[in-house]
Amino acid sequence: MTHFVRRTIQVVAALAVLAGVAHAQTPLSILTPNGGEVWPVGASRDIVWSGATRGNVRIELSRDSGLTFESIFSNVRNDEVQVWEVDGPPSAHCRLRLTLLDDPTITAESAADFTIADTIVGMTVTNPNGGETWEGGSERLITWSAPGDGNVRIELSRDGGVSWETLFAETPNDGMEPWTVRGPALACRIRVTLLDVSGLSDVSDGDFSITSGVVVTAPNGGETWEGLSQQLITWVARGDGDVKIELSRDGGLTYETLFESTPNDGSEPWTVTGPPATCRIRISHVDDPTLEDESDGDFFITSGVTVTAPAGGEIWVIGSQQQITWTAAGAGDVTIALSRNGEPFQTIIDRTPNDGAEFWTVAGPVSTARILITRLDDPTLSSESRDDFFITQTPGVTVIEPNGTEVWTVGSRQFIRWAGVQGGRVSIDLSRDAGLTWETLFASTSNDGIQAWVVTGPESQDVMIRVTRLTPPFASDTSDATLEITTQPLTVIAPQGGDDWVVGTQQLIRWGGTGVGAVGIDLSRDSGDHWETIIPRTPNDGAQFWTVTGPPTFGALIRVVGLDDLPGIDFSDPFTISSGTLDLSQPNGGERWAIGTAQGITWSTTTGGTVSIELSRDGGDTWETLFANTPNDGSQPWTV
Repeated sequence: MTHFVRRTIQVVAALAVLAGVAHAQTPLSILTPNGGEVWPVGASRDIVWSGATRGNVRIELSRDSGLTFESIFSNVRNDEVQVWEVDGPPSAHCRLRLTLLDDPTITAESAADFTIADTIVGMTVTNPNGGETWEGGSERLITWSAPGDGNVRIELSRDGGVSWETLFAETPNDGMEPWTVRGPALACRIRVTLLDVSGLSDVSDGDFSITSGVVVTAPNGGETWEGLSQQLITWVARGDGDVKIELSRDGGLTYETLFESTPNDGSEPWTVTGPPATCRIRISHVDDPTLEDESDGDFFITSGVTVTAPAGGEIWVIGSQQQITWTAAGAGDVTIALSRNGEPFQTIIDRTPNDGAEFWTVAGPVSTARILITRLDDPTLSSESRDDFFITQTPGVTVIEPNGTEVWTVGSRQFIRWAGVQGGRVSIDLSRDAGLTWETLFASTSNDGIQAWVVTGPESQDVMIRVTRLTPPFASDTSDATLEITTQPLTVIAPQGGDDWVVGTQQLIRWGGTGVGAVGIDLSRDSGDHWETIIPRTPNDGAQFWTVTGPPTFGALIRVVGLDDLPGIDFSDPFTISSGTLDLSQPNGGERWAIGTAQGITWSTTTGGTVSIELSRDGGDTWETLFANTPNDGSQPWTV
């Protein structure tokens, strides 16, 4: 066969020269099947060749040692491998031939016959054959069926059959082989090959998967573990041996070893160490580090100590005793430090039990400050105040007035007073139910210690005032006790009983109980049986002018009624509405007025408005108008 190949190459080369080809061609060479193989019908086999790797090729099959050929692939890529599902009929005299399509002079043929056999005599992998999940570290049985005795080679592919690694180079063809699974991979296949001239081989029909064989169950994401607390790392694992446990404090980028080797029993207690971080746990088999698993998500290691007071915004007065509080896991001791105005922390308490509270007499100078608490048994575990608090000479705010027992009348003008750290702004709130609910009087006003307020209703005996700083340092204070807001009753002052108000005159209705709100004013002309509204609405300022209207009555009453939220009603005593009097004083009889002379007509009156003046020249039988409409002021000049 060697001489045949050499002669073929020489012929092909000569033809290429004769055809004027500008470059030499590499000859094709069939590698598999090349003689002696036994390929069962229905099996999937790789046709493998080399040389002239360009263009496409035609692959043909002969079942009579090369006398005749049938095409099995008329046009496939010249990539040196082609999968073929072996078909019948069976023959012991099979050969393959490859031809380069763009240069049919370049061809290759199997060196000797191979066999296509019935499937009954073929090799068959039975387990794993596709779909199985084998856990890394577990003991599994690879099984197959094959004719004859001899030995087999067992291989594993982790990429769906693209590449192979040898598991057992040579083992008896007894149909089974135990294997301690290594991995992991998702697209695995097993290939078993007879190590005889037949070369019978089979591959798993489908992919099976190899898992890591270890599954971290805690912490697995979302947990919060406090520093120095006792926690249990747990996992599910297959097999014996030991595992390695590692910790990442950067979300899985890098790992540090917690336990180099510990029994693979599914749990390991751990005293959590700092520093606080976003963490994951990774567990791997010591004897096969490829078998590993890590937490599905991040868990969190916290300091194990959290400052709760001062947390930020508090005002601590120099010389006062305050309680520093914190939450912490475990026993041991802590140290407490103080920072002023953002400067480095200075220790104020060297060592104190980790019991969550420690009293401190506040020391000057005035400053902003923060507290830092650190575990002495692990200095990486610490916590500081969330924000600045304030060390001051005086309290932040103290309500001075009202501070309890005062009585304030609706409508009166009162002063709210407070003391404390000056500057910035404050809000002032009012409660009418001893502090259960609050209404805002002043959302933002200057923090100058005083604010005027016109008292509003409704009435209450459970009133409190609250003043709150709106700018740092934040503080708030409330009246020490409740005060009372009351309403002064409405009282009609005018008209008084017995008054005579003349129709047409302007009169002043007056009342007490003034302040906020509005009132309405009504009139009765029948001693209160019926009422008419004369002033529907007017400010509650205690006075309202009214031009008296008729008809006259001796049973007039005025009623003042509070409107909206203003309570109260009051009535005047009975008074009179009259038509008034008009008395002519000149001429009044006996006078002699010469025609053309200027005279003065005079009269007295109790009414206002205007009057008409008439003249009778026949003793009152008939009248002529001198002035149809002149002011009712008591005099009118007239030229006779």
